Amino acid sequence: MQNSVFQTGNPRWSAVFSLFMGVMALIAAEFIPVSLLTPIARDLAVSEGMAGQTVTAVGVLAVLTSLLLAPLTGNTDRRRILLAFSAMLVASYMLIGMAPTYSIMLIGRAILGICVGGFWSLASAVTLQLVPTKDVPRALSIVYAGVSVATIIALPVASWIGHLIGWRNVFFLGALMAAFGFVWQYRALPSLPARAGSGFRDMSALLRRTWILAGIGGNILSFGGYHIFFTYLRPFLELDLALGANTLSVILLFFGVANVLGTFIAGALLGNHFRSTMILVHLAFTAAALALLLSQGHADIGIALDVTANGDTPETKLPAVKLGEGAAVKIMDRGSISNPELVRDLLAAGERAGVKTQREVLPFGGTDASAIQLSRGGVIAGTVSIPCRYVHSACEVIDLRDVEATRALLLEYLK
Repeated sequence: MQNSVFQTGNPRWSAVFSLFMGVMALIAAEFIPVSLLTPIARDLAVSEGMAGQTVTAVGVLAVLTSLLLAPLTGNTDRRRILLAFSAMLVASYMLIGMAPTYSIMLIGRAILGICVGGFWSLASAVTLQLVPTKDVPRALSIVYAGVSVATIIALPVASWIGHLIGWRNVFFLGALMAAFGFVWQYRALPSLPARAGSGFRDMSALLRRTWILAGIGGNILSFGGYHIFFTYLRPFLELDLALGANTLSVILLFFGVANVLGTFIAGALLGNHFRSTMILVHLAFTAAALALLLSQGHADIGIALDVTANGDTPETKLPAVKLGEGAAVKIMDRGSISNPELVRDLLAAGERAGVKTQREVLPFGGTDASAIQLSRGGVIAGTVSIPCRYVHSACEVIDLRDVEATRALLLEYLK
């Protein structure tokens, strides 16, 4: 088998499906942040743009790993390499789920990028060693189906689960899926000796060919445009079009299903109509992006409504925002500084409504106000918070008088 491209014995379908499981867990990990970009950005106190860079980090490391893998691994058994990448995938899921800061999340995403570049570049070659020549198309379609299934997992399912139990728990569930794939691969994959690979000199020779460079450039533009669209779809729908969580999940579900259908339709058309299919796909993609761009709203002012930690919680050293003292008009937090004129107008609206208000300065955290401020050319934005003890826990406590005060303040302001 070492000197042959294809396997000549009995097909190892369990091993093929273990690779499907690995690809599914891998691609899901890559794109789960797309459907959870807004809560991730809010929890880590960064903008959606910064949170979106976690997807970019994966891509950069994946490219470098895929280029360096063959020359650096030499004659190492491919089974060992695949298992190493699968174990790293589990670690990446866990690190991202536990990340207390944006920097730690980037480290977790960098590890994932190494897994994507390594596992993905080996998956096709290894599949050729698992089945006879006649079964290769079927085996490859099974492995690549993991991408389509991962699209559904990473978009509507992750968005829905994240809405129910929080974005961190989505990654912990992903770690379980990746661990299951690791165990399956450990039991199903046979020894896979390395075939003669390509060195740095061979890659350099390829890159000197004009048509190779043109193909790489076209792929960079095509996949780059798609992934930019894909990454920032949720923030656009949620912030610019103001869609609710349920509507958002339904739209992302349709997007994921369309990805699956598109894979099969394109596969049927590319064989006989490659050029026309590629042109049609890119024209349709451009039209969809322009349609979304022209449909965005043009709000002049944005007000985020939130709950906030308060100073009368036992054993806390937070600023003195208290329960029962009315709506908290935010001056600033870690993510944004509220527009001063908007702050004055909100406080004045509270006075006109005859309700208590208090000023809030929060040294950490953030709200959607930070994203609203940065949308388009800049939008006046601020936050009104309801004081809350034990915020973001299973036993949050609020004062109904503060809820009523917040309601009265906003109604007065909107008159």
